[in-house]
Amino acid sequence: MFSTKKISIAVLFASVISFPSFAASPVCTEKQWVPEKFTCKSGGANTLQTFDDFTAGSCTRTPGEYIDVVVACPPPPPPEGRWVNATVDKVTETYTQPSKDGPRTMTRTTYKVSTHAATCQAAGLKAAKFKDQYVCASGEARPYEGKDYGSINYKLGKWGGGGWAGNLTPTSGSRINCYGSGQKQDNDATDVVVAWFCQ
Repeated sequence: MFSTKKISIAVLFASVISFPSFAASPVCTEKQWVPEKFTCKSGGANTLQTFDDFTAGSCTRTPGEYIDVVVACPPPPPPEGRWVNATVDKVTETYTQPSKDGPRTMTRTTYKVSTHAATCQAAGLKAAKFKDQYVCASGEARPYEGKDYGSINYKLGKWGGGGWAGNLTPTSGSRINCYGSGQKQDNDATDVVVAWFCQ
């Protein structure tokens, strides 16, 4: 009778895990130890039996074993981060400049740069930091590592040896510059952000 019950449970379990609604879902398991146990019985009376009393065949020992137990699956790892080219357009902006005769409206040529969030969103990713610190690249702050660093378009030119990315992004109107710590901030065209790090 005990064996029949075990077989019935096994068949029921097999039916559950083979149900179509579970077919496409990942199933994660882990090994868990089930200690050995003794099932004892005596004729009619619930008398205690010693665990080593098998003389009358009244006790059954089930050895301990490891079994697979279904557990919650860990969350998937985040996508690999990579450098994504920003949208950089040359534009003309107006601004107000004070003078002794009163404020004067002036024009200047500058660069309109897509923001970190917008650039990454357009690539189906989210804004992130490279090595938990760096976020941008420019013609002077040029990273030499990170996925797709070799595809960065330095459309506004390069200056210096590069070798690092930027972590400072001061803005001026629609222009966003990219500097590394301690880098001279002289507002050159090669300071303009040309790529962002996304994940």
